[in-house]
Amino acid sequence: MRKSVYVASISDAKNGNETLKRVELRCEIQKPVNSNSGKINFLLAGASGPKGEIGLNMEKRVTWENISVKNIDAWDLKVGDDFAMKTGIPCKIVVKESTTPFYEGQNPKMNPSTGEILTKDGMEIYRNQVLTFDLSDTDSLIRHDVSLETPFSTEFAKSSEKLEDVINS
Repeated sequence: MRKSVYVASISDAKNGNETLKRVELRCEIQKPVNSNSGKINFLLAGASGPKGEIGLNMEKRVTWENISVKNIDAWDLKVGDDFAMKTGIPCKIVVKESTTPFYEGQNPKMNPSTGEILTKDGMEIYRNQVLTFDLSDTDSLIRHDVSLETPFSTEFAKSSEKLEDVINS
């Protein structure tokens, strides 16, 4: 687990500006055990599940920053480096969520298991991960609406209808 922000890749800037590089920054944060998923993964770590071995509930965060070539050279920044150590400024990656997109063309947050778009009061939720040098900055998360129709509830309703047909026949 790497809690500090590290350099995952350095590539040419998308806009073709030769004085900038696009730097991918990453960190891994262990979710608290007191969260539902954190507790489950803490208790089941090492067991086999449908997707392989269950590990501790690690959240992988990633963001991209355009950084001048001059700074990259001055900091001697290379892939694998601890970003704060190289720049001399403590930093972290925080998650920000909003009901308005952070950038043009952004897709809304989606449940990867069901493909359902997540909403708050019917408005789509957007998620962004950003580098901050303000260590007091915290994640800004939105609790999404709960869908009453889940695969389980739909199957239960179907089986309940079948049971009712059997009882009434």
